[in-house]
Amino acid sequence: MKPPSDLVPRGRGRRFWIATLKLFELSGPELEIMAEAARTLDELDALRAAVAAEGVTTTGSRDQPVVNPALSEMRQTRAELRRLLEMLSLPDPEQDSGKAVTGARSARAAKAAHTRWEVHSGAR
Repeated sequence: MKPPSDLVPRGRGRRFWIATLKLFELSGPELEIMAEAARTLDELDALRAAVAAEGVTTTGSRDQPVVNPALSEMRQTRAELRRLLEMLSLPDPEQDSGKAVTGARSARAAKAAHTRWEVHSGAR
């Protein structure tokens, strides 16, 4: 399947699309999520380039230095990318188990559940 036409021609989003689809067969809804994840990678690269060009601080109103707003956008875009990748739940290609890669949230939830079990069972 061809990458979405709006991805940067040699960008990270297109490379991610191609590499992922070499490893996995995705359903229609998964392809939509994958396309958004690829676009998000390209957006992150554009934001990174903006910070590199403008610097970490820019000139705000009254010529006061302010933190570059692209940094906040990068943080939000990274969070969105993480959410999209968790939605895909792609299996780890280096493991034969076929289990999905667990996200940080799932790992935290499992640890919390384990801790609750230990407290209630008196294992601590």
